[in-house]
Amino acid sequence: MHVKWIVKSPLPLALATLLFSAPVAASSSQNENAARANAAFAEGAAIGVSPVTPSEMAQCSAYWNRWQYVVDSSNMPQFNASLRTELSSHNAKKSAAQWLKLSKKLLRREEGNLDGLVEILHESNERADTVYATWANDEIGRVDELPRALGSC
Repeated sequence: MHVKWIVKSPLPLALATLLFSAPVAASSSQNENAARANAAFAEGAAIGVSPVTPSEMAQCSAYWNRWQYVVDSSNMPQFNASLRTELSSHNAKKSAAQWLKLSKKLLRREEGNLDGLVEILHESNERADTVYATWANDEIGRVDELPRALGSC
């Protein structure tokens, strides 16, 4: 009987150690992802450029839409809590709407109509989907492209 206890004892201890360490690792990873996004956003903002054409503004709107999806679909409160205020879901939604409105306004002013808007939005959404995929797939060398782009938006 004593032998069974000795043999079975390490298994629950090992299992408990694994179970208790997993959330810490996930939390650490999510904090690192948020820190990486924050740094990339700051890097993009430091460049000092801003959209000036209707298509650049529509591109920003599409990027912010994708970022809102990133934040809203995150099941990790640590990630969301560690993000800069500028990268919050609320700000992403507001920024996406603002850039789209500015894009339409400038397009109307430049061309007198919104005939080119469908094509602009299509191209912007395709590009935003590609950049979102680099974030979602954690592509080496390109993963920070989305939050960096948001810094210039």
